[in-house]
This record gives sequence, structure tokens and C-alpha cells, in this order.
Amino acid sequence: IKDLHLGIDWDASMEAYIRATIAISHLSEPKENRVVLAQHPDVVTTLIGVIEQDKGEARVAACRSLALLSKVQQNKALLVKADKLVTVLSGILSGRFDQTGGGDIQDFESGVGMSMSSNSQESRGRSQTSRGGDNSCNSSTVSAASVTIRQCHSSRYQEFFSLARMNCCAAFSHLAKDCFASAQLGRHDSFLDAIVTLCNNSRSPMYSHCLEILCHLTRFPGNVDILASRASVIKILITSGKARTVRERLWALRSFQNLAFDSVSRISLATDPVLVLLSTCAFQGTKEEQDAAMGAIMNIALEPGTIISLTNTKSLIAILVNITNNTEPSSEVCVRARRTLKVIGTWINTLAGEDEQEDKNERLSLVPSGWMKWQ
Repeated sequence: IKDLHLGIDWDASMEAYIRATIAISHLSEPKENRVVLAQHPDVVTTLIGVIEQDKGEARVAACRSLALLSKVQQNKALLVKADKLVTVLSGILSGRFDQTGGGDIQDFESGVGMSMSSNSQESRGRSQTSRGGDNSCNSSTVSAASVTIRQCHSSRYQEFFSLARMNCCAAFSHLAKDCFASAQLGRHDSFLDAIVTLCNNSRSPMYSHCLEILCHLTRFPGNVDILASRASVIKILITSGKARTVRERLWALRSFQNLAFDSVSRISLATDPVLVLLSTCAFQGTKEEQDAAMGAIMNIALEPGTIISLTNTKSLIAILVNITNNTEPSSEVCVRARRTLKVIGTWINTLAGEDEQEDKNERLSLVPSGWMKWQ
């Protein structure tokens, strides 16, 4: 792979280049091979180089190899620290890596019905088909060739690029589930921008996976302030919280719950759009949605500065009272609703202050007041 440019016969060198990259992809399939391959001093670096240089079949195989290697826990820290890996994969994921590709990548991806990084048989089938097909298309899928990418059939280029993007998304999905890797990913603006871009396109097959990645990023405390300060992230979570599928709504609600865990972000989350969404899901959602939404509301209520926003949110208090009276008392959502009401009551009592004339030992008076009432 490294000696691609030294070949005298370009077609033969190109064929060897593609086959060598695909061979690494096949070697990455057995679980027992993945740690050995990732720890080899040249494998990861070479795969990153292929992704940078190639625009076709070899790039798909390289991205797939990295997605498979990232499944193993021992490899995650090694991969996320690899030079340029996050930047290069983010470039592919964002859809801006190739400026010379034809057609609309997002429109093409909307019709792709395949799972990420797990279609080894389909990938092998495409590899054999493309090598047995039009040679001119094969030779034009590598940026180093004298023939430009525009001379390759645009739909074939889009197919390769779409597969590469989905495998990049799969790699990030595996990496984001590791604490150290999640911390590293949160520091890359290019990566966060790519995730936000894809989360704005609900037609993409990667939409749900990117919401999951975003949710896993919120699990690391150091990422909370970074994500909560991005208005685009909050907007995406609000929109996704109203999605049609439970899976997508749940990733958004769990993200809010994790973001509200940090006291720094609670005030910024105490806005009407966020609180209305959370209260609605706490009342009408599935059990998991109710638990996540109620957990987020309770976390926000723990900050005294959010009391005005909470009490001003339409139907929020009514929903909390309804949950405490019409839900199984031992359920998590009911316990959280009761705690939230108690916390809100504590902050209101604090705001009310103490009456100097009132005996501190005297119980709360329940005597009503009237104006010149007749006895």
C-alpha cells in the first residue's frame, strides 16, 4: 500500500493497492486479530493514509477496517490518539472531504438501506463487482491517478463515499462508548461539527447513530459544558425529542438528563422549549422516556436559579402533581416527581423568607384571611 506510487504499471499497482487494503479489512473481521492489527506500528497509520488519498473502493475498505478495530475495548484509546484519525474521519463524515465529487451525497444516502460496518458480504460483493466491471472507473477512484474523479460514474463515486461515511460513523459510535475516547472526541470541533451536521438531516441513515454518539458524549462530565454551550446541539436535542421513533426520542431525553446533571448547565437548560418538551415526555412518553425526562426535570430543579423558569412553564407543576397521584408510588418516575416538588417547594419557601413576628416553633398556620368578615 505504501509503495503505490512506485509501481511502473499503474493498473497493476492500483489493483494491488485495492486488494491489499481489502485484505486488511478481511483480516480485521476475526475478533482475535483486531488487537494485533491495531498495535502494529504501521497498520493504523497506513489506513489513515489510504482514506486521505483514495476516493473509492480502497477508502471504503480502510474505513471499514478502522470501524472493526474500534469495536475492541483495548484498541479505543490507541485509535483515538492516532495522529489525524479523528480529523480525517470527521472530514469524511461531514461530507466535505471531497469537493470534486458529483451529485448530492445526502440524497443518495437517503436511499441506502444497509447497516454500518456489518455488511462484510455486501462489501466483498461490491469489491468483486467493481474490479470485474469498468476498468476506467476503477482507475479513476484514486485521487493520485491522472484521471479526475469527475470522469468516474458519479453514482459509483457516491456509493463509495456513502459507504465510507457510514463506516466512519460506525467507528465513532464504538469509540464514543469509551470514557477516555469520549473525552478526546469532545475536544475536536471538526468532529462535533460533523455530528451536528448529520443530526440536522433526519433523512440520513446515520441520523439515529449520530444521536446515540451525542448521547454517549454527554456521559463524560468534561464534555457537558462544551455541548451545553452549543446552541445547535440544544436545538437538535429539542427537535429529536419530538421524533417519530422512540429510540431517537430516548437518545435526546437521556442527553438532556446527562447535561442537566452538571450544575453549570442547568440554568441554560431551564428554557421554555426544553422544559415543555421534558414535561410532555414525562407525562405522555413510554416508561423509559418518562424516567429520562423526569430525571432531567429533577436535575434542573436542583439549581435555585431555575425556580422562576420551572414555575412559569405551562402545566409543569400540574404534570408533576398528576404523576405523584396517578403513578405507582414506588416507580422511579413517581419518586423523582415527588422529589422535584419538594425541591421546588424548598426554593419557594427560601424566596419567601422568614416572618420576624412568626414564632419559629409555631406550625404553619392554615387560618384563612378575610376583609371585614362577619362572624
